[in-house]
Amino acid sequence: MRVKYKDEALELIDEIIEIGYKSEKVKVCSNGGETTTIGGFQASKTVVLIVSLPNIENTDIQIQKLDNFLSNIVVDIDCYLVLANELKTDVKTKKLQLMYDKYKEFGTMYGTLITSSTLENELCKAIFIIGKDGAIYYEQTMDNLQDELDFEKLSIELNRAFSTYNGQGCH
Repeated sequence: MRVKYKDEALELIDEIIEIGYKSEKVKVCSNGGETTTIGGFQASKTVVLIVSLPNIENTDIQIQKLDNFLSNIVVDIDCYLVLANELKTDVKTKKLQLMYDKYKEFGTMYGTLITSSTLENELCKAIFIIGKDGAIYYEQTMDNLQDELDFEKLSIELNRAFSTYNGQGCH
């Protein structure tokens, strides 16, 4: 898959995440260096939102906008922002847990790793919603890394993820 940044075409790793399939458990690190596993089925049966961003200009502003949006969500949701490398920032988040892909598991397993160009080894801008059953409920990879995240669409998809799963299987 290809995405764009400014006038440059960027290749992504050849891995595809499909809606409805089980999400992968991957190890990531907090900015403090603590290893955490995200994705996969969690016993808490909480909806999980994972957003990946490249470290490009205005990353701090994008993080703040996303965190402000998520801070208005009143239901229980685990929110992770995954970057390729540890981010030195003064941004304080309320809802987002900042993580970095130290082990390169997230970028590889979720298909967000940029494999060519000036942004090689960064992560593309993507959104994943993992339902309460651990399956990928929604996925969006931004075609242009300069585009803003669509919070209206994200709100709709989060609402659908909460209302769809009733914990009783398919019968």
